[in-house]
Amino acid sequence: MKLRTRLALLSAGATAAVVVAASIAAYVTTSNDLHRAFDERLMARADGPSPRRGFDPDRLGVPPRPGPDGIRTTDVSLRVITAAGVVITLPGDERAAAVTKDDIAVAAGKRGRLLRDAEAAGIHVRVYTVSPRAGFAVIITQPLAAVDDALAHLQLVLLLIGGVGIAVAAGLGLLVARAGLSPLDRLGAAAERVATTENLADRLPEEGASELSRLGTTINGMLEALEASRAQQRHLIEDASHELRTPLASMRTNVELLARSETTGTAIPVEDRRALLRDLTEQAEELSVLVGELVDLARDPSVSAESGEVSLAAVVERAAARARSHDGTTITLDLTDSVVLGDQRLLERAVVNVIANALAWSPPDGTVEVRLAGQMITVRDHGPGFLPDDLPRVFDRFYRSDDARGKPGSGLGLAIVHQVVARHGGTVEAHNAPDGGAVVTIALPSSP
Repeated sequence: MKLRTRLALLSAGATAAVVVAASIAAYVTTSNDLHRAFDERLMARADGPSPRRGFDPDRLGVPPRPGPDGIRTTDVSLRVITAAGVVITLPGDERAAAVTKDDIAVAAGKRGRLLRDAEAAGIHVRVYTVSPRAGFAVIITQPLAAVDDALAHLQLVLLLIGGVGIAVAAGLGLLVARAGLSPLDRLGAAAERVATTENLADRLPEEGASELSRLGTTINGMLEALEASRAQQRHLIEDASHELRTPLASMRTNVELLARSETTGTAIPVEDRRALLRDLTEQAEELSVLVGELVDLARDPSVSAESGEVSLAAVVERAAARARSHDGTTITLDLTDSVVLGDQRLLERAVVNVIANALAWSPPDGTVEVRLAGQMITVRDHGPGFLPDDLPRVFDRFYRSDDARGKPGSGLGLAIVHQVVARHGGTVEAHNAPDGGAVVTIALPSSP
């Protein structure tokens, strides 16, 4: 069901509920008023002079005259009943209501006056029993045709008015829903256009301060995030293609040299052959590392290993053991253990990358200092440090300074560190120590 149709039905339903409640209240109120007025006239007739003359036992055969309200007494039937239950019917009053035990009780003085509804000769009547003298009671019966006709007419009018009101409310609800949802239709059309053309640069209208305008703002924010994500993917693919091209070209050249040697029968000197195989091995390892880093960098941040409470001291110790240098550089640890909530494997990878970067820039027989205090990990080397122009970009993907071109690596290590730390809600910063060397600081939020 369309939303506008649903709104129209809800509007019609609410209107119907109000109309039905108002109609019932009006009908009940009017019915009570009409019956109360009818009862008052009926009791006034009984208490007036004409009925009392009719109740005189000495003149029971004389029909009562018209009452003071002008209603002819032919509409009223009278019966007199004694305390013994003897019923005296006046001439022409054969349509009077049947006598009940309650009527006899009124004649005997056991209860007061009585008002009730009854059927007399198939006609709906109102019966009033009153005792004007001890030992006698008069039963006055008057048809309720006028009241019933008025209530039936009122019922018909209320049904017609209610039906028309509900139909009008449904129509107006449809028109209001159509007018109110027109901005949503425009938003839907704009979103469909973006989805069809895949042009994320298009934006949805954001006029006003209504809920629909806020929805447009939210969708535009989502489009901006998608556009930025697509741009990052495009840059990642372009940079990865560029980085992969060099080792692949070198590997292809070396493989072609070996293949040509086998095809032509021209022997390659043993030292040259060993150098080619060594280069192929190093290039294969470099490609493996690069592909692994690309996979880690491109992985969805929401998809990770199990998270839990992680001991940072254990993470740093394992990372230092994995990144241990082979050129005599020493790694010193100053650890004060703390616990964070996160992914142990990813945190260890980030610390390994930071330590490996420090080892790569440390002088032979130098020292890399790793310190853990609270949730802050600080790694310092005693190398040349970062160039001022490089500091703003050290965590960019594939960024390598001019001095780093001759060193192994892909320029993804610190970028992975930044992504892992951001995934854990922390921050990573790089700066130079006052007395020389580079310092990288990882700050993680404490475990709840």
